[in-house]
Amino acid sequence: MNSPSIKVLVEQMSLLGSSDGDLQRVATVYVGHTGEYRVYAPSRASGSALEWVGNLCVRTQAPDGRGEIDAPNYLAEQVISLVKQQLEVDSEPEPERKRILKSAGHAVWETAKDLLVRYAVGMSKPGP
Repeated sequence: MNSPSIKVLVEQMSLLGSSDGDLQRVATVYVGHTGEYRVYAPSRASGSALEWVGNLCVRTQAPDGRGEIDAPNYLAEQVISLVKQQLEVDSEPEPERKRILKSAGHAVWETAKDLLVRYAVGMSKPGP
């Protein structure tokens, strides 16, 4: 069985803050063809997205296709971990970025990736 690929797309590294009440999308994490997780910061958050990692929330499309729902906590933690790692890498100068990608960060990535892959594969199986 082929594992679905996981891609982290950082959409905002710098948050602008707003009083309109709308969450700010920081990143989207794609898990193969089966999963898409959107990572949000509070509406009034401003500054570096890394400063707000502890306040991020993860949402995914509702099963009925109408709107979004909160991702389960155990998945949200893994998704935020992947986003945090990507934000850290993206904030480094290019030579340092390459070094980080080759270092111990792979352990965090592989653990989170494994959990997300298992969850996505389980969700993609037809029901009874």
